[in-house]
Amino acid sequence: MIKKAISSFKSKRKALESLSIYLTTSFLAKSLSFLLLPWFTNYLSPTDFGVINLFSGGITFLTPLIAMGVIYNLSIDYYKIKYEENIQKVYHGILIAIFITVCVFLLVLLFAKQIEQNFHIPITFTYYIPIVALMNFLFDLLTLIYRLEEKPYIFSMLVISKLLIELGLSYILIKFLNLGLEGRIDGIAISFIISFCFIISYLIKNRKVTFNFNLQNFKDDFKLGAIGIISQTSVFVLFSSDRFIISYIIGNKETGIYSIGGSFAFILIAVISACLNYFTPKFYKSLSEKNFISFRSNFKYYAIIISIATLLIILITPFIFHYFINIQFYSGLKIFFILIGGIFLWSFTNVFINLMWFFKMKKEIVIFSLISILFHIILLIIGTSIWSIQGTAFTIILSNLALFIIYFKIISKPLLKIRDEAIRQNN
Repeated sequence: MIKKAISSFKSKRKALESLSIYLTTSFLAKSLSFLLLPWFTNYLSPTDFGVINLFSGGITFLTPLIAMGVIYNLSIDYYKIKYEENIQKVYHGILIAIFITVCVFLLVLLFAKQIEQNFHIPITFTYYIPIVALMNFLFDLLTLIYRLEEKPYIFSMLVISKLLIELGLSYILIKFLNLGLEGRIDGIAISFIISFCFIISYLIKNRKVTFNFNLQNFKDDFKLGAIGIISQTSVFVLFSSDRFIISYIIGNKETGIYSIGGSFAFILIAVISACLNYFTPKFYKSLSEKNFISFRSNFKYYAIIISIATLLIILITPFIFHYFINIQFYSGLKIFFILIGGIFLWSFTNVFINLMWFFKMKKEIVIFSLISILFHIILLIIGTSIWSIQGTAFTIILSNLALFIIYFKIISKPLLKIRDEAIRQNN
């Protein structure tokens, strides 16, 4: 009895410690970014911020395309298959990523002029995007491995180190070399190059990737990856396409103002990501063991943390805007209050989608991802054209509400089935 209590205490302490590290890392990452955000608003114009967000949006769009679902595949199957099969998935994923990056880069070379004319992004920056997206995928891959192997301290060091390099370089390039927009973009790109060198050496040195190619497994990974592209494209459309549509319809100045409000709302995205880094493996493990009580308990804690974080962000953001942000960005505060509601809904929809991946509901993922892409783009164009950037923000809430209802209904069936099985076994 005493041994069981001690074991339970140690397990809970370890779980709390891991969750604290993920949340602290997320908080520090956002804190470091926001410490320099007021400074950036005095050295960069709203138009500059618009270009930076389009650059970041391009990376956000291409990363899941390049990843081809390997992140989802690895996280879902990690507890189900052998270690050798897992590292083979990593190898297949990297091969696919390199091939797609080359194809995308060739397309960028062909259409760089059109991209520059429509979105006012300098041609040089468009060449960066597919290369940085590949490096971003590798960074995500390594952080996933650390999470799956339950190495929160190393995960934290990697994330914070990369961010320090990015912000430090950006500060130096803007402050001392007077490079402005170019300095900020170069800071982002160079930080990924440095992390890329570390990641490749780590994967090879620690044998986290095998050079054993299996054609049948490769085909299976590719097929599942294609579904991942569709799913992740719907996420991009939901949270990043708004910048491109604002830029195309209104201009990069409004894109910059919108992005500042979005930056504060996206603090919640960072909290969601940190929580999912910890809770998603717990969800998958509970469901693999048919332990519905454990799943429900973890989901309850997740919901409580997200709710508290949302409230704190809402209370703190107006103070930061008033005292630290340049006055030309003040209208972004209205955008923040609208977007935070949509992101709060997304915190739960995201869990439902991850569970659909666990249950391998491929058909449903494809169908509703395609529907959500079409639905959201139409709403974005209408909302932005009629009500400017506030209409864009309200579109985020409306789309997220619709997705929340749809995915909740879809995932309820398999979850209730597991619950009923657990009840029968207990009886």
